[in-house]
Amino acid sequence: IEQHASASVTIVFVMLVGGTLFILAFIFAQNRLIARPIRWTGRKLLDIQEGNLHTPVPSIRITELYQVADLLDRFSEHLAELTSRASLLAEDAAEKKDLEALMSAIFQLSVDGYAIWTPEGLITANQELLRLFGLESADEMRAKWSELGFLSGEELENFYQSVLKDGFARRETYLRNVRG
Repeated sequence: IEQHASASVTIVFVMLVGGTLFILAFIFAQNRLIARPIRWTGRKLLDIQEGNLHTPVPSIRITELYQVADLLDRFSEHLAELTSRASLLAEDAAEKKDLEALMSAIFQLSVDGYAIWTPEGLITANQELLRLFGLESADEMRAKWSELGFLSGEELENFYQSVLKDGFARRETYLRNVRG
């Protein structure tokens, strides 16, 4: 009976030690294989939210978790590229806006008369062109467009298409001011 009791104690002891080792191994594996990649994914999402798009991917052994981490990493690289492009576009837009303001100032302050038009008609005219024709506004010029001798309708469309096709067009036109 003593031997039997001693064997039972040994078996229980071995089972306790084995169970403890199994539980420790399970906790270690769970932390290493599951919890760490999930924590990294959470940190990566926070980093993306804060603008840090370059967090390296840790080694991950579970295929599905690795795929999620890899997709997240590729997403952050793509987001970094888009952010960079957006920054360049913003710089280009600011530069274009500055150039447009300069061109507008040149257009308005020029001593020559200028009009901007499309086949649909006059868009705007600078003050010198209005003065040349004795007009007060671009609206008045728009209303008297044909009367002043400017091309209109199909002639204007053909002229405009010629400019688009060849890069230029020449046409001699006799213009009249409102007094003839």
